[in-house]
Amino acid sequence: MRIDDLDHDTMFLFMTMMQAALKLRDMGRSKKEFVLFADEIWNSMELNDENELRRILAEKMLSDLQQNS
Repeated sequence: MRIDDLDHDTMFLFMTMMQAALKLRDMGRSKKEFVLFADEIWNSMELNDENELRRILAEKMLSDLQQNS
């Protein structure tokens, strides 16, 4: 995969997933655990209301930005 050939949205996903993979590895987790983690996130998404998830994510991200600034 050539990163430079990715469209903006796919590039964003690649970067965020790479950050998650690196963080999990830093925590001593394996590739299998990363895949299971991603699968669990997908399952959680399917079990919840999409608008509610977007609201919670926006609130949490804003809170994190305010705490880190």
